[in-house]
Amino acid sequence: MSRKTEPCSTEEAAIIEVRDQDIGLATFDGENRKVLQILAAASELFLEKGYDTVSMDAIARGAAVSKATMYAHFASKEALFAALIREECKATAERMRPPSLDDARFEACLRQIADQFIDVFLDRRALAMHRIVFAEAWRFPEVRHAFLKWGPHHVQRMIAGLLEEACRRGLINLPDPHIGAIQFLSLISGDMPMEWHLGVAPPTAAEMKKLVESGIKLFLNGYSVKAGTTGLKDAPHKVPAPKR
Repeated sequence: MSRKTEPCSTEEAAIIEVRDQDIGLATFDGENRKVLQILAAASELFLEKGYDTVSMDAIARGAAVSKATMYAHFASKEALFAALIREECKATAERMRPPSLDDARFEACLRQIADQFIDVFLDRRALAMHRIVFAEAWRFPEVRHAFLKWGPHHVQRMIAGLLEEACRRGLINLPDPHIGAIQFLSLISGDMPMEWHLGVAPPTAAEMKKLVESGIKLFLNGYSVKAGTTGLKDAPHKVPAPKR
């Protein structure tokens, strides 16, 4: 199903909470066996053949369910794809657990987050799914919203929460935890995500370690408490409400 969409706005780039129902995304019991069969079949077919060439008939056959059963859960291939992206992103997010903040080991906490983030991007399956999303998201707003909410925005929220607590403890001088989270991820990954999506071979372990370590050092130096009082107290962070 093709649908005209507007370009991604600045509000979409911010960390926002959007209910799945608001974007037409199917909700279901995670233990529903038929739904899990459908999602598993769709995942394998999309990864093997791409989005456009896979039909709902093929997914139903792969899942060993009737078309009636499949449409009872997913109104369209677009809705199925969006639900699949949500579940894939949530599964990936489980691999990124926020560490307990230790005042004496704040740098180690950042390094743990960085290692988890890089490990996710090195996962070939996750990267292949990301490429499909990037190719199709401009056409399908449900897919775009599902990926942003349960992918990048989820990771940003996790890191922003850690940075906000670090500010309260006086470990860093950070005016805006959300912006800080985005900057931190950019510093530790550089242009690697873009290169991976373009099919460029990943850097060596030594190259990745060098980038991560320099990114952490730059981040800590830039937001050092030596620069003044904790910025969070001076300028409370408020996320603007998204325009709908």
